[in-house]
Amino acid sequence: MINVQEVKEVILKYLDEQGPSLPIPVSKKTGISTIFASAILSELIHEKKVSTSNLRVGSSPLYLIPGQESKLENFADNLGGVEKETFLKLKESKVLQDELQTPARRVALRILKDFAKPFKADDRIFWKYAFITDEEAMSILNKTHLKTHPKPSVPEPRQIVQDKQAEPVHPKPKKIRQNNAKTNKFLEEVTNFLKDEGIELLFIQDFKKEITGRIKKNGVELFLYAFNKKRLNEKDIVKAYKKSLESGMNYYIISKGDLSKKTNDLIDALKNMENFARIAKT
Repeated sequence: MINVQEVKEVILKYLDEQGPSLPIPVSKKTGISTIFASAILSELIHEKKVSTSNLRVGSSPLYLIPGQESKLENFADNLGGVEKETFLKLKESKVLQDELQTPARRVALRILKDFAKPFKADDRIFWKYAFITDEEAMSILNKTHLKTHPKPSVPEPRQIVQDKQAEPVHPKPKKIRQNNAKTNKFLEEVTNFLKDEGIELLFIQDFKKEITGRIKKNGVELFLYAFNKKRLNEKDIVKAYKKSLESGMNYYIISKGDLSKKTNDLIDALKNMENFARIAKT
């Protein structure tokens, strides 16, 4: 039986010493499987003891302790194309004015959440390099952008105002309940099933009575929804479908039980339906 609390302490110490890391080295350090390590890392995220990068190394984010964000610079080579070019430009310039950038670079700035922070000054959107202070950004702004591109009758800004529109708002993640022996066993069953089917489990998103995450089957990434229940009904299928919409990909369901007869009949009926047409009211 895994002592989850002890594993958490080992992970936190490892991240504190090593900085941002992927699940594989974390699993080697703790002596548990990558899947279990990912699940425990997920719990640490919900406890706000660990955070993840937006930057991806392969298909996985980096896990880090809050305060280690500047160390993500060491992984900037994993950025591609315009994103890397924009990162280097922002790192060099420290502050960029949004409206003066090319459309591709403007998109990249909104993707580079680890490195680019938006703010407003004189009703314009600017981006500062994440690891400089507001005071340094303001000094650069006053010396270059505002003098080069002045706006009449508008006093120089005295402080940076964070731009809420340039940075999309993400819902707060739901709390994950403390896992127990049953959920550990179910996760192991799901992992073994996927392995037997030749399906790669990329990472775990939620780890409780139901398990969600991402898998790769025949080279295609899919949203995974695993139900630990004896019988699935239409509500379960719709639930998985709605969750998959958030990820923007098709979904793959695993269950310990069967579909109810009513649900099976509905799926069979939909398979054979050529189209649905509605006669307009006259």
